[in-house]
Amino acid sequence: APIRRFVSPRSDKRFMMYSRLSSEPDQPPVSKALAEALGRFIVEWSVLEHELDLAHSIVFRINGSLAHCLFAGAGTKHKINSLSSAISLLEPSLGALSERTCSILDQVSSYSDQARNTIAHGQFAAWEVDRRRPPYFAIAWDFGRNVARRTPSWVRYPKTASYWKSKAARINTLTKRLRKALIQIDKKLSQPSDAEHRRVLGIKWRHFQPTPARSRKNQPQGKAGSQGRRPKRGKPVQIH
Repeated sequence: APIRRFVSPRSDKRFMMYSRLSSEPDQPPVSKALAEALGRFIVEWSVLEHELDLAHSIVFRINGSLAHCLFAGAGTKHKINSLSSAISLLEPSLGALSERTCSILDQVSSYSDQARNTIAHGQFAAWEVDRRRPPYFAIAWDFGRNVARRTPSWVRYPKTASYWKSKAARINTLTKRLRKALIQIDKKLSQPSDAEHRRVLGIKWRHFQPTPARSRKNQPQGKAGSQGRRPKRGKPVQIH
């Protein structure tokens, strides 16, 4: 199921209660079931992060301790991008496995943006709701994130235990699929042939052959302002 998000515009007459500061912060009414579901998601994500770290030593064919130097200071997004790039480059050796693994990584990236970051950086916020009937003011709690892009908004996420349990289960499934793919990648890359090496190193690398610039004396008359323009780049040529 897709991540559900609700964007609250300014027009819904709800304002964060920043003006009423008490001696202690307000505690949101979080049920035990919801707290356990959020905790389970964090645990499942930590296992998934370990698989991303393990993937570096397998995909890049280096010692695990050296691989640590690559991913230790990298964020989740950077890990996924570097792995996806390398696995795509290894398509001559991996075949259809390359596309399947990249698809798994794309799903992980989506959950990182819309679920993991929400739990890590989101907040339970109290709102003062303006009502037309008595009681005219009431307190409501939301779970979400503040977003400031072109216009500021509050992105609301479901705050039910069943919702976050389902996301934790989905992360568990993705982790198992990634581990299965890594085992297959490790087998395929364990003894690549020289021909496969040449195909990997020679594919997808492109260079440009610039079109020779004409001398000013031989340049054709064009539209106004075209004199002195830089020549266009030539088309990319595949290296085999």
